[in-house]
Amino acid sequence: HQIRLGTYGGVSVEEIRISEAAPCANKQVSTVAWPHDCVIASVRRKRQIMIPRGDTMLRRDDVLVVVAEGVAREAVRQLCSDKA
Repeated sequence: HQIRLGTYGGVSVEEIRISEAAPCANKQVSTVAWPHDCVIASVRRKRQIMIPRGDTMLRRDDVLVVVAEGVAREAVRQLCSDKA
């Protein structure tokens, strides 16, 4: 069965591109202070899609697929933005 996450308590799935000067750029996934209510489902780098592990290095222009709810969505956007 397929479900739509948006129908359950405000959970959303978003693609977020990492900016050049973002706090998470050039860091391993495990060293970033991600909000509690989010999951980084995948990382797209050019034409490659990766399932992130703790040692996955995040780079500028990577696109994260993020599952998040509530204020966690905005916190992830800030971690991936130049305007943190």
